[in-house]
Amino acid sequence: MIKDFKPIYHFLQNMPGIRNFSLTQRQKLGRRSEKHVADKLRAKGYTILCRNYESGAGEIDIIAFRKGTVAFVEVRSLTDGAGARPEESVDYGKQKKIISTARAYKARHMHGKASQVFFRFDVAAVRLNHKGRVRDMEYYEDAFRPV
Repeated sequence: MIKDFKPIYHFLQNMPGIRNFSLTQRQKLGRRSEKHVADKLRAKGYTILCRNYESGAGEIDIIAFRKGTVAFVEVRSLTDGAGARPEESVDYGKQKKIISTARAYKARHMHGKASQVFFRFDVAAVRLNHKGRVRDMEYYEDAFRPV
């Protein structure tokens, strides 16, 4: 995606009939994985505050809240036979981007409430079968912390 056209891209993505047409296969699989994780979190009593939150620093796939805790969730997925584990791709550089984006979210949306809640960084590792359907998921609470 060309960054200069980001507002137009988001506008077009939300128009009926355009959204799915404009997504690559990889993006479709990622969205499917994110929806699966969000559904599982809701089933566990979480409220989904935001999906695909973007700031200048990066993106957070899911921001969820339950019992005084805000979870910033990174969703990673791979298809069968990829030879790696999805969670392994959340390296130090990716963690730094997520942490910076979480700080931007807190500054913009928490307005003095940040001291009243606990913040956590989770990773959801989703494995997809060869047809792109969710096979299983591992969820890592408090997977990493800011340094």
